[in-house]
Amino acid sequence: MGVPLKRLAEGLHLNYKAVHRNPSAEAIRPLLKPVKRSLEILSGFFNKPETVRVWLNTSHPDLDGRTALDMILANNAMAVLRILENAAAGVPV
Repeated sequence: MGVPLKRLAEGLHLNYKAVHRNPSAEAIRPLLKPVKRSLEILSGFFNKPETVRVWLNTSHPDLDGRTALDMILANNAMAVLRILENAAAGVPV
């Protein structure tokens, strides 16, 4: 994603020090799950990490013109995941 861990942790309303000390802690998994799944879908759509980062940083009409990365960092990763799951399933917008 190209985002420092501190910025991601703060965006997901997590304690940076706790995440840094134990990134696989059970308590943070539910918040990271939609982010991880979104990245998996994007990796399937695009073969290059650079292209994934471009998509994450491009404004999207279904996100009211915000970028997917902005939404993730505003603790709204589920909105991004919903769009990607629909696209993967061929559901029209």
